[in-house]
Amino acid sequence: NWVWTRQFGTAADDYAQSVAADASGIYVAGYTAASLPGQINLGSKDAFLRKYDASGVEQWTRQFGTVAEDFAYGVSSASSAVYVSGYTKGAMSGQSSSGGEDAFLTKYDTTGALVWTRQFGTLHDDRGTGVSVGTTGVYVVGHTALSLSGQLSSGGQDAFVKKYDSSGTEMWTQQFGTTAEDYPYAVSADANVAYVAGYTFGTLPAQVSIGGQDAFVSKFDANLGALSASTYIGGSSDDKATAIGSGKKTAEEFFE
Repeated sequence: NWVWTRQFGTAADDYAQSVAADASGIYVAGYTAASLPGQINLGSKDAFLRKYDASGVEQWTRQFGTVAEDFAYGVSSASSAVYVSGYTKGAMSGQSSSGGEDAFLTKYDTTGALVWTRQFGTLHDDRGTGVSVGTTGVYVVGHTALSLSGQLSSGGQDAFVKKYDSSGTEMWTQQFGTTAEDYPYAVSADANVAYVAGYTFGTLPAQVSIGGQDAFVSKFDANLGALSASTYIGGSSDDKATAIGSGKKTAEEFFE
């Protein structure tokens, strides 16, 4: 049964890209081309994070970014923190630009206070597209056209998954893909495993292309970052995987 809807925005274009829920509330992340109520546009497009309670009452909104373009694409929450992933064409507060577009991961507490930001990338364009909080850390996925620090490019756009601890310390990075274009869009993690979903125009190791662009799911060891398996999903035409879950509680279970 329908319970409630909240429509919000500005006189310009506004995009909600991802939503997450836990015992503390419901979080939605996206980006806007103007100033959301009570917020200030920093220039061009800004990322935003908004929190609601279970009844749909807005708790707070945070609009953030740089004087350039900033996009939030993923959000994941735990009982004491919420994480936002995306990419920026500028330099986030306290961070520096690697060149082109950089991926970022930002942590807020449940009251909307900024805890830390990590911006990373290469001289080319790098994008963060998804994020997931596990019991041993937080995972961000995205894609890059070059080689991230300590990694090797397979060619074209490569997928990556990066793990941080709750303090923002990088634990490991895995860049993977084919000689063609590879795009991960979602990640879901638990204590031992991180699952990454996306699509590829090539053929991943030990796989056979089904035709066109294929959706894929890859499994990583959450502690070591080692790729343990991948599988293709789809038919002879174009296929995309854009979201994934691994048995987490639903919003209804949290708010019962």
